[in-house]
Amino acid sequence: MKKKLGMKLSGGADSAIVYYKLCKEFPDAEIYILTLGTDAKPYYPMLAKRVVEKVYELTGVRPVKHITNFIEHSDEGYVLGQEKMADILRNEYQVEDIYSGISSNPPIEDMLEYFEHNHNLNLEEVKFHIDKRDKERDLLPKSSVRKGAPFALLSKRDVAMVYNEEKVLDELYPFTCSCECPTGEDEDGYPIHCGTCFFCLERWYGFGRII
Repeated sequence: MKKKLGMKLSGGADSAIVYYKLCKEFPDAEIYILTLGTDAKPYYPMLAKRVVEKVYELTGVRPVKHITNFIEHSDEGYVLGQEKMADILRNEYQVEDIYSGISSNPPIEDMLEYFEHNHNLNLEEVKFHIDKRDKERDLLPKSSVRKGAPFALLSKRDVAMVYNEEKVLDELYPFTCSCECPTGEDEDGYPIHCGTCFFCLERWYGFGRII
């Protein structure tokens, strides 16, 4: 019997590389994807679909099903919304394990020191966005560690290391987007990174580049 695996895919760098490794390591598995969009994060479903297509090019693997949904945004509502979708995978499709790209925030002092010497960003703006971060991710509890959450206690530099180990930094990373304050859309309708929100700062810090 084929393995049935689930993936919470937002189209960001973390979930994209977890999904890539899932397809690479379990090419014969039935993979089910869930993506939740909100009025504050409307791009997630289209970004996830772009990652799915790129990973198909790289691995030849497609998901069996990609479930998407939209809700009004709230942090609590987003988490509950994802869990409701995960219950569908477990109950209707008998999915065994559900994977996630959740990661911890980088060490904040290291981030601040990094931006003092790199990229010539406005340091006051950098500090402003760092202060607005989700501080609950500063150090996720060890209970966050589970089979399907390989980056739970790691940060973007660890994620970047996996991209390099898998030799897909230039092939996959540019097709991901983590920005939640995009400055507009490119010619294909995908969001353009603002370059300064906390999620963009994580990308600078972890990868040394936005795309």
